[in-house]
Amino acid sequence: MAEKLPGEADVSDTPTPHAAALEAALYAALLCARRYERHELIARTLGIPSAALSARRHAAEARAHAQRLRERLVSLGSPPRVAPGDFAAHPGRLGAFDRPIAEVLDEDLAEERACVDDYARLRVFAAEDDAASRWVLSELVLVAEERAEAVTALLRALRQ
Repeated sequence: MAEKLPGEADVSDTPTPHAAALEAALYAALLCARRYERHELIARTLGIPSAALSARRHAAEARAHAQRLRERLVSLGSPPRVAPGDFAAHPGRLGAFDRPIAEVLDEDLAEERACVDDYARLRVFAAEDDAASRWVLSELVLVAEERAEAVTALLRALRQ
């Protein structure tokens, strides 16, 4: 067995409730990153560089969030259990190349709002006795809110 790092908890086969909440947030962040990567390709294909750049930036933020969540899970002694095959159940949530970009952005906006709600709910759950997880989730709520505002601005610009 690998040596435990300072501050690391013992690894358990059964995730704690906090780890399960962080796993849910990790899944959402990874799905969000994949969706935005696909939407960048859609925007490039349609020749809309501003939307492509925004999608690329949002994908990078979502990947960074996923990494922070992975790190928090490891610090709790619960290695991430999300596997790439887990996304096969949600292929429609990644977007399609044959849809108008405004429709894709409407979907992004709905997903961002859902992320805000999910992260906020998970933050309340973690608030009981895990300040570090609460802090990570609070930051994710703020960034998801900012992304929702950015998508709203892009939609306004496209519809003018």
